[in-house]
Amino acid sequence: VRAYTKAAAEAVAAADHVVMTECKAVTVGYDYSFHGRISLLAENSGKLDGIDYSDRVKLTCLVKSEQVERYVSSLIEITGGSAEISISDEKTFVAL
Repeated sequence: VRAYTKAAAEAVAAADHVVMTECKAVTVGYDYSFHGRISLLAENSGKLDGIDYSDRVKLTCLVKSEQVERYVSSLIEITGGSAEISISDEKTFVAL
């Protein structure tokens, strides 16, 4: 029992501290001409969760819940309102 207790205590002491943040997945579809600005915005606003390249780009970013509105406003401004934006109702917890 002492060996297991000691091993568990050492494992906990060696573990990194991670702060989980409540996020929402924001998916945006847009023309390739906006890709540079939108991918930079996504990198600076949250955690990139995937990109699909087809006839349009479809990018998903995990954004802090309290910053979603500002992120969406920036997407609308960059694309002149032409982006197709969807916001997940589901809360996701991510280490940012």
